[in-house]
Amino acid sequence: MADQNRATGERVARQAVTVFRHVHYRIAQERIKTLDRTARSLSHAIEQTAAKLLPPGTQVDPGSRSHRVAEELLAVTGGLQQLAEELGRPFLLFVVGMGKFGKSTLINALLGQKVAAMDALPKTWKIDVFTSTLPPTAAEVRTYDGTVQTLTVDEAVQLIADEETRRAESERTVQKRFREMSASLATVAEKEVLRQELEEIHLYRSPIVEVRWPVAAEGLARVFDVVDTPGLWQERNRRAHAAQKDRIASAQAGNGTTTNQPPRETWSGVRSEDLRSYYLQADGVLWMLDATKLAAGKPHELIRTMDEAMERIGGVSANSVGVLNRIDLVRQNGGEAAVARVVEEARRLFGSIFQHIVPVSAREALLAHEAGDPRRLQASGLPELLAVIDREFRLNGATVRWRSKSESVRAYAAHAASVGRAYETELSSAVAELNQRAMRAKRHLDTVKRRATKAFRSALEEYMIHVQERVHEKARALLDMPEEQRKAFIEQEILERDRLRNLVAEHFRKASKQVEQRMKKLERSQLFTPFRYVMPDVTDVDAGLATDDIGTAVREDGDDGGAAFVVDSVLTVATSALFYFLVGPWGILIGPLVRPVFKWMIDWIWTESVTSKLTNRLNVMAKQAEELFNRAVDNKVHQAEDRLRIVRETSFGRMHVPMDTLESVKDALASLIELDSLELRPPGVRDITLTPLLLARVSGGRAATERRSA
Repeated sequence: MADQNRATGERVARQAVTVFRHVHYRIAQERIKTLDRTARSLSHAIEQTAAKLLPPGTQVDPGSRSHRVAEELLAVTGGLQQLAEELGRPFLLFVVGMGKFGKSTLINALLGQKVAAMDALPKTWKIDVFTSTLPPTAAEVRTYDGTVQTLTVDEAVQLIADEETRRAESERTVQKRFREMSASLATVAEKEVLRQELEEIHLYRSPIVEVRWPVAAEGLARVFDVVDTPGLWQERNRRAHAAQKDRIASAQAGNGTTTNQPPRETWSGVRSEDLRSYYLQADGVLWMLDATKLAAGKPHELIRTMDEAMERIGGVSANSVGVLNRIDLVRQNGGEAAVARVVEEARRLFGSIFQHIVPVSAREALLAHEAGDPRRLQASGLPELLAVIDREFRLNGATVRWRSKSESVRAYAAHAASVGRAYETELSSAVAELNQRAMRAKRHLDTVKRRATKAFRSALEEYMIHVQERVHEKARALLDMPEEQRKAFIEQEILERDRLRNLVAEHFRKASKQVEQRMKKLERSQLFTPFRYVMPDVTDVDAGLATDDIGTAVREDGDDGGAAFVVDSVLTVATSALFYFLVGPWGILIGPLVRPVFKWMIDWIWTESVTSKLTNRLNVMAKQAEELFNRAVDNKVHQAEDRLRIVRETSFGRMHVPMDTLESVKDALASLIELDSLELRPPGVRDITLTPLLLARVSGGRAATERRSA
């Protein structure tokens, strides 16, 4: 009976374990599915914002801020898509190092085969993934936007070489242009800004962010994909490093100022946002530390280097293990006691950051593996590291993956929100600057218009005084003049039509020229560009404009046809009215009858009447001429304002976004910022067990009710 009870108990226990494992598996799978859907949905939403910032077919100019932001968002979408794809792939184990700390050597030891290049600085513009899931001759190349291309290994190697060649050629172009343009600059700080601008325009940045290489299914490669990441801290060659220090020191000592626009990328071409994107993809991280720094009593140097590295990638994730490398050098100099002291110091300094800190000699591990020496391999610390990796990352793989990938999805969302918030602020400032520039341009042109109007009014007053004198002198002569000569006499001798015509034309030409000159001076200040020294021509903006947009903005020939029409129109009205008064019905009927009798009285009446009429007409004509002149100048100013608006808004659109899409872009950025509050709720036991059961029972009950009703 006891045996039967014991057997029953064991059977129940086994069933309980089976149920637990089943539920645990279901929970893990549901979590992964939920995370997959969230990552893809988030990627799609961010991609839509990037598309609004850079619609298909949009011309991309060097220094385009919207293009840079769109690129950064596309890198996030590519990372999210890759993260979703990685959920169905082997566990992704990253090896992170700060410089030549034996990272490639450790990768080769972990994989049990030589796959990572040793004794050379890693290519810092991409990551290398070693995976056993690819055919032996195939490689996959991924770009920042998530595009994947499958090549042969030889083709991938050649592609990487070509990318390096393009980079080197672009660096030579930058150097050449810098030598040509820097001679005109006085300070080192100015030359640094010039160098940054030339790099922004001419430096080639490879779109490749990752290459997957095939490896044999040995060592960790049976379970993990191992990633060789860009070095977080690379030393320049001495000459370049010293030159950089001299430039910075000279800039600070020369005028006390440095440019407020630091380079967006390191000397090697990797931007901080790219590095963050790399490390957000990791399921587990082996973070290498240099044991010799601690052994030499330089903990502060190691801490500073660590802080700089963490700042560049946004911190160390919770799924990280510290690898204290070069422990063999510590052992050679101080024995096991020195090793114990260094390990204890590392745990004191970094114990709150890493789950485990394992002392290792990557070089000894690789040599022991090649020699088949188990004792040497044990002394290298590799077996202990493998045990930690197995325990933390393989056995708890599903939980670790959910935690790390969830953290990565939230980090991607936070990063996208941060990018959106920063660009929203930048865009708002740019729009405010756009409006300020418009107001400044209007003030300048209004000043030109006021001065032109004042000068014309003064000249017109002089003309009126002169004509009034001639009215009194010449009005009497009209009485004895044949009728057919009077109109011409009024136009030429009294009102001096040609003088007024020339007066208006001359002042209109002067005003037009002044408006054009001021407009030309204002064009540069209206141009939006991120550069200080490598300034594009305004004609570059013209190239992107339609002729209909410019219209007849400013005519270079100074045509005065408009001015002549103004004078002709006014004089035609004035002289026609006077001619009608002099030869109209009143003059025709009573002139011949009464003039001989009352000649002196008639002459006086006529003279006074004609003088009054001419004076009135002169005033009306002057007022009309001034109104029409002002209207013509206003039109000229409006055309100049339109031209400056086109320069301003077109360059703004090429640096940021077109004005007609500004509001939709603001809305998209606002939606992007909301991702900062993204919450990921993992499905629990109730979601996986009770909920489906209840749904099944409810649906079954409904079906039964429907059958009974039928």
